[in-house]
Amino acid sequence: AGEVLVYAVDAEETVVVAIFLHPFRAALYESGELAADLNREGKFYYEHHRKRDDGAAALPSTESTAEAVAEADVHAGKTIVDYGEDGLAVYSDGTKQEKGADTEASKGESEADKESEGEWEESFGSHLDSKPFGPSSVGMDLSFPSPFLFGLAEHTGPLNLASTTGDNAKYAEPYRLWTLDVYDYELDSPMALYGGVPLLLSHAPNRTTGCLWFNPSEAFVDISRHQSARNDGGSSWFSSSSSSSPVSTSAYWM
Repeated sequence: AGEVLVYAVDAEETVVVAIFLHPFRAALYESGELAADLNREGKFYYEHHRKRDDGAAALPSTESTAEAVAEADVHAGKTIVDYGEDGLAVYSDGTKQEKGADTEASKGESEADKESEGEWEESFGSHLDSKPFGPSSVGMDLSFPSPFLFGLAEHTGPLNLASTTGDNAKYAEPYRLWTLDVYDYELDSPMALYGGVPLLLSHAPNRTTGCLWFNPSEAFVDISRHQSARNDGGSSWFSSSSSSSPVSTSAYWM
């Protein structure tokens, strides 16, 4: 199974971390029982920073962007007071920007621009966010020996986080972690709300294990539960033990 490095976390050696090098995996054990399993499903990935090729169009300057927005005023002079989760503007008179209202402004895009849309810059209403190092992301799966997972504030779903993938999934989309000032939010939904706390807690009869996904960027988390002979749970940001429980849970952080 490849080389394994083992480290004791405490002097009594009751808490041990085992790092498997090929393929990479890390497991946390307490008193001989598995408490958490990192990258058990092999979903760890990351995108490195890169340079845009010389043939690509240059990013627009602030002045040219402002001129383009002025030429195509998709808000018809209305005062914007907020933006919804879908990126559409909310106006001071209580109305909301209609989806597709800025279609005319985007007709001049070239096919090359459309293919790379979102990789080097993203539009949010009338705002343009540039990414000078290109697209970058990181993801990891994490499994716990318990079907009970809590955390990932702030959402309107149940306290014991509902599954988003796999058998009997309650939601069809992952939990979104993104700070928003949402107008008229949905109940019983994994959509983002006012804050995003990337802390996940797994609770079992003999222990509680936590994971802090220390990344300030927008994140999506899939939760899944599996029937198995081992009691394990997992999360994946976008397990197993000697317990007799037949349910396992996984989370995937993206």
